[in-house]
Amino acid sequence: MGFDKALLNVGGTTIVQLLSTRLGELTDEVLLSANDPSAYDFLNLTIVPDVFPGCGPLAGLHAAMLHSRRPWVLALACDLPRISSSMLKSMIRHTRGFDAVVPVTSGGRLHPVCAAYSRACLPTIELNLRAGENRMIRLLEEPSLRIKHLTTMEGRFSEADLLDIDDPQDLEEFLRLHKF
Repeated sequence: MGFDKALLNVGGTTIVQLLSTRLGELTDEVLLSANDPSAYDFLNLTIVPDVFPGCGPLAGLHAAMLHSRRPWVLALACDLPRISSSMLKSMIRHTRGFDAVVPVTSGGRLHPVCAAYSRACLPTIELNLRAGENRMIRLLEEPSLRIKHLTTMEGRFSEADLLDIDDPQDLEEFLRLHKF
């Protein structure tokens, strides 16, 4: 989009505010991974910088895990405004016996930037980052980790919940559907 999608205005609020509110319904610890904290001062959230700057969402997950007091971290990309509290709760309900719970669409597409990760993932995340491997999907291929692929049917969510805003047309469609 050419600018920080987290700050997109959707119906009088930014996407990051929308997501932090949804997360705030589930926990009292909402962390924001960002390397420019000043852009998010208005949120009154704990902002954690990457230890491995420039390494994308995996570095953000790593930073959040280092700062979190919790055994599990819900990772959410900043461009997923349709994520519902019920979908997040569903991921949490399916964590028992796994190291990560990752939604998967009917077409088999995994959504690693909308997933629940246990602390058991942290050593692998750090090893990958140190080796220059920053793809989230690589983490999900790690044979030592127990990954739950949560289908829409099992998780009782819609594939539309996972729609992201990547371009102006996506934003226009989102605003049209939600009549902001």
